[in-house]
Amino acid sequence: LLTIILNLHICVYFYFLMKKNKNESTQNKYKIAKRIIKKITKRNRATVKVCNEENIPSENGYVMLSNHQGRFDGLAIINSCDIPFSAVVDVTRSNFPLEKRFLDLLECKYIKKTNYREIISIFNDVSNDIKNGKNYLIFPEGYYKDNKNTLQTFHSGCLNVVYQSKCPIVPICLYDTYKVYNVNSLKKVSCEVHYLKPIYYDEYCNLRKHELIELVKSRIQEKIDELNNKNATK
Repeated sequence: LLTIILNLHICVYFYFLMKKNKNESTQNKYKIAKRIIKKITKRNRATVKVCNEENIPSENGYVMLSNHQGRFDGLAIINSCDIPFSAVVDVTRSNFPLEKRFLDLLECKYIKKTNYREIISIFNDVSNDIKNGKNYLIFPEGYYKDNKNTLQTFHSGCLNVVYQSKCPIVPICLYDTYKVYNVNSLKKVSCEVHYLKPIYYDEYCNLRKHELIELVKSRIQEKIDELNNKNATK
């Protein structure tokens, strides 16, 4: 809210820019979204450090599974990635007009967590999109609270789209992204996006969903532990 108030004129401009370009190609819409996010990040006095982009598959049609710390998480990943992607979003998180317009620009899919039949239908659509070369971002924790760099429970239901599409999984470790919006300060802040080694279908085809989600979580936890130890020695 503070970001919007301090940048109201920019928000109004971007709102109509997004509305004007809603029928552009996916590639062009993503370029506009990234331009907006770069501007917002700069105005927030935030810096996003990107690590191991080489782990992003060269071919489209993959799912990024990331830990969740706050409202800046998706923006941090957009900052770090030049390849267009969409996301699966909780509909209750998109009730603000400017945010809804932005999510539509990214061609996001909306789910209502209490409507299981609708979730199955939307996940089927996501699986088909992935088979057709679209990339998606999903937060397996499903929500965030004041967890900071501590992982919460990873839910395996989102893996239905992975098994159906047989796509690569790119685990993402977000570090300190909560500081951008969850800390009451206008000081400069730095956060990190780490792309971890992808997990391909031949590696997980014999794993059950709970085993696969724990594998993803363990790899993200390993990176967080590494970063914590690194910062502790400074």
